[in-house]
Amino acid sequence: MMSMKNVFIIILAALILVLLESCAMTVDVRVQRLPAMNTAGIRRLAIMPFQTSDNSQLQQETAQFITAAVTQRIMEANHFIMVDPTEIQRLQQKGESIENHVDAVFTGQIITLNLRDSSHREEQYNTKTGLPYYVTVYDRDVELIFSYSLKRSRDGSLIGVVTKQAKNNDSAETREKLRTGSDLLRPFIDWELRSIARDVAPYMTTETRTLMDEKSKNKILKTQMKDVYTIVTQGSYKTGLNAYLRIYEEWNNFAAGYNAAVLYEVLGDLENAIRMMRSLSDETGNPRAFEELMRLEKTLQDQETLAGVYQDSRSQLDKLIAQQVGLITEKLPKNAAIAVVNNSKLEADLADTIAAGLISGLQAQGIAIVDRNNTALLEAEKRYQSSGAVRDEDFVSIGNEAGVHIFVLIEITGTSNLRRLQVHLLDVERGIVIYQTPQSDEMNL
Repeated sequence: MMSMKNVFIIILAALILVLLESCAMTVDVRVQRLPAMNTAGIRRLAIMPFQTSDNSQLQQETAQFITAAVTQRIMEANHFIMVDPTEIQRLQQKGESIENHVDAVFTGQIITLNLRDSSHREEQYNTKTGLPYYVTVYDRDVELIFSYSLKRSRDGSLIGVVTKQAKNNDSAETREKLRTGSDLLRPFIDWELRSIARDVAPYMTTETRTLMDEKSKNKILKTQMKDVYTIVTQGSYKTGLNAYLRIYEEWNNFAAGYNAAVLYEVLGDLENAIRMMRSLSDETGNPRAFEELMRLEKTLQDQETLAGVYQDSRSQLDKLIAQQVGLITEKLPKNAAIAVVNNSKLEADLADTIAAGLISGLQAQGIAIVDRNNTALLEAEKRYQSSGAVRDEDFVSIGNEAGVHIFVLIEITGTSNLRRLQVHLLDVERGIVIYQTPQSDEMNL
């Protein structure tokens, strides 16, 4: 007869086996993520001192602590060029524009800071006599609500705002032994700000992906899948991927195909991960494959944004010039001689800078540019900048005289933070506009 001890060992072994089999098979992957706020194009950042709602010492100390903590954490992200906030304050006090000095300004304020002291009587017992007695216990409660926001210096537009709350309390046998409000708040402020860099800057994070187990009764297939997972747990992801692909090809097994797609992602090959997962989703209609496909496509989109926008350190002006060079090149007829003309009555110097940038970029594409010193072209610019009266019909006449096939006409509308670049291409022979920039914020300067 089996002893109780042996029965217990068998039951324990069975439980362990069940637990092992039920444990999810996972692999880790390092992923770069977009920040919570859309800070694309922002390189120069100024972190301003947090503002207080009153002049109490506790608020002043708390504001200084939050400002220092925010500055340290955002600097650690190593993404922005930090601008001295005192320089921004100086420019603002003089009523001058800060646009040429900083791309965005980080500001914060204390909304509420309440510190409340109280006391209560607490019953205790004498350990010798067992009789009750009462003592006075002193309490201190502190609660803080603060917010921070990010604004573009170009137009003052709000990028995002976040509100945080921190609270704590303390009790002591005397009022003097209670911790100060600052001491009570600081660890909780640190906790609330632990991920502030992720609000404003791209970041790397480790995420977990779950592999699928084979649930069929096919012993050969189950053995093959377990053998591959053993390889994966040893960190041999490439070998594991090839093994899953072989199993998928041999058995047309969903789990093997799914795991292959996961390992493609772990190895940094998002395009093949998407291709594999899309094939599984289309062939089987499996909702898990579809959900993963959506996630992978969003990840690829984010990676493209990170590579194309967040890692582009060019100024807004340089980006616009490069963008227009590409678009103009696509619209031009073959072998067209073009002239780039400053057609702007406002911000003539800035328009000249843009014209020079377009000429340089278009010449690099092998496009023939009519010399801007051409007498007819100079007269056209002079007439428009002084009167704003040069019409497209006039440019057609000037173009025929100067041997121009296409005019690239540059104009700047609006002023200060509302400046916008407008470009349109005028076909001299047909007398029609063949391209013009959209009236959208992407053209803001």
